[in-house]
Amino acid sequence: MQLPEALRKQKQKFATTASKEVLRAMAAETDKLKKCGIVDNCLGEGDEAPDFTLRDHHGRDIHLYEQLSRQPVVLAFFRGDW
Repeated sequence: MQLPEALRKQKQKFATTASKEVLRAMAAETDKLKKCGIVDNCLGEGDEAPDFTLRDHHGRDIHLYEQLSRQPVVLAFFRGDW
């Protein structure tokens, strides 16, 4: 199964198992994000990410474009405010 199909199935499953309160809260927060314009600044599918540098768990600098020259890279972003 390809990722888009897996995500679609997961979304459908969530929509049928989550409480109405949770679904309303998620919809409201999604609307807030859309209205504040953050979506307009997001990279879309197929967009090229800007080069950046992060430190790995050993404290070494890792450069995106350097990694891309060697192999494919998967970027995962996690919400910073819990």
